[in-house]
Amino acid sequence: DHHYTGHADYHKAALVQQQFRRAGRIDNTAPVFISGALQLFSSHTFHALAETLATMPVATPHNLTQVTGDRECRDGAGLADTPTATCLQKIGVPAEHSRDEQERERVLLNAPQDQLLFNRTEQGEWWFWKGKPKTVGQMENCCSHLPMAFHSSRFKSPAQGHYYWFEHYIYGNNETTAKRFNNWRSMSMPAKNRNMTMRYFAQIRLAMGQAAEPN
Repeated sequence: DHHYTGHADYHKAALVQQQFRRAGRIDNTAPVFISGALQLFSSHTFHALAETLATMPVATPHNLTQVTGDRECRDGAGLADTPTATCLQKIGVPAEHSRDEQERERVLLNAPQDQLLFNRTEQGEWWFWKGKPKTVGQMENCCSHLPMAFHSSRFKSPAQGHYYWFEHYIYGNNETTAKRFNNWRSMSMPAKNRNMTMRYFAQIRLAMGQAAEPN
């Protein structure tokens, strides 16, 4: 079977549709794409995509798919999410969300301490919520207790320290993580929602079968 899944991002598709309408284009559709952090493909989809990518034309500054919203399947430096979805759309493979059975995101587009504060009820329909069902969780119900990926530069760069408290609080304490964590303790956890974030990490450990609090 074909599968292309992760955090389905609807807001750029809506923007592209607006561009088409303003330009008087008849074809005003645009693909939903899988955004950042993690993209999952079934083997069937992977092989079909590879065949498509091997023959697609190279992008130029005048036909950049991501910039213009043009729906042709093109290559180009700095282009990733939108062209991938466009190429897959042409072979009949839509993006699928990876939310769990309680409609909580398994792939976070932000660091957890930030995404736990996304309040659709109070903050309204900004881009993150665009196109998502009303049943999608928010605040402490936003995020799966078995997440697959976090998308944040703070986790990608050990030099910023957050990488270490992520390892420490989710995977537990050992000599290596404890040493690194202690070096960054002063900047290890934001004060604005420390308790909420710690509760979320505890829920992850419980779901992973690691119920013991790290030292």
